[in-house]
Amino acid sequence: MKGTARKIFKAKPVKKFRHSLLSLVLLKLLVVVVVLPRRVSLFLGGLIGVWTSHLAKSYRVRTEKNISGAFPELKPTEIRNLRIKVFKNAGMNLVEFAIFSFRSEKFWRKRVEISGEEILKENAGRKGIIYLTAHTGNWELMGAFLSMAGYSINVVAKEMKNSFQNSLLVGIRDLMGVKTIYRDGRSNTKKMITALKRKEVLGILIDQDTEVGGVFADFFNGPAYTPTACSQFARIKNTLVIPGFIYRKSNLRHEIVIMEPVEGGKDQLAETARYNKIIEGFVREHPADWVWMHRRWKRSPA
Repeated sequence: MKGTARKIFKAKPVKKFRHSLLSLVLLKLLVVVVVLPRRVSLFLGGLIGVWTSHLAKSYRVRTEKNISGAFPELKPTEIRNLRIKVFKNAGMNLVEFAIFSFRSEKFWRKRVEISGEEILKENAGRKGIIYLTAHTGNWELMGAFLSMAGYSINVVAKEMKNSFQNSLLVGIRDLMGVKTIYRDGRSNTKKMITALKRKEVLGILIDQDTEVGGVFADFFNGPAYTPTACSQFARIKNTLVIPGFIYRKSNLRHEIVIMEPVEGGKDQLAETARYNKIIEGFVREHPADWVWMHRRWKRSPA
């Protein structure tokens, strides 16, 4: 009987209803957080994140499992507290992304700082920049802020199944001057190459197990399937790989950290493993700012 009920709940009409309901909730949330003071909006976003961490059992269990695997030295209470921080940050990230285009440049410059920007300034417009990054901190805010700072930003992303949510997300990015290039399809690959040849910035997040070309490379304490797009595009003439990440310094402040360029090579596995080490190092420094709820190690080498 339980199996039958589950099948009915997952049927296409019900899925469409759930997606429509979620879209309506997101739209109403967007309207609410835009008109509220930022402190209040962030409080609500954080509260929603904490509630989610308690109510969504599968995400809660997966998050704690991933954290304990990466940090075996942590005690159960420390793992639980870190999980709550992760979801709280995720909730606040959603709110900030929604309100970004409704606040002034002066507003954000007081709340986001960049270390290592001279590296980006030195190479922007002179070379195509592969901006190696991950789902750390408010990564959407990072792209928007760099665009606001005058850099030509493109981001490689997956097209969402829910057309309304996808249009909302891409629309907000457009308002912030961030161009979205979908990761699938030969024509989109050409757009990525064109962006690099125009000496623009191409943001690529390689910290998730996705259905794209990749290899198994070590990430924390196990092999993780990792996209090889960065190592492939790094072979394009006059192109540079620059790692950059963001983390939340406090509830109201962020820091973007731009690192020294990474020299390219011919060995995709070695290069991808090196990129993973860079991401891992940053996540170890700021563990509450990464998406531990993701199924990062869902596949294993044959």
